Amino acid sequence: MKLAGQRVVLFLSEEGEAFFHKVANVRSLSPVIAEVVETDDLGIWVRARQKAPEWVLLLRWEYVLGIEVQEEKSKVIGLRG
Repeated sequence: MKLAGQRVVLFLSEEGEAFFHKVANVRSLSPVIAEVVETDDLGIWVRARQKAPEWVLLLRWEYVLGIEVQEEKSKVIGLRG
């Protein structure tokens, strides 16, 4: 599954949560909502938009328990009937 460019909900292990919250300086609990920049053999690179500065972080696969891809809301362009 191609995840790059998708907005996802990440369910992390306790170690993953501790890393993410420490580095991104985020106080909220799991799950983590982020935009996927890229995935590779090491893990998932995510852009976390919280407060400035914006972070791109590598979350190693062993920290990821689950991923939920969020559906984009459709836009109506033109006239509604």
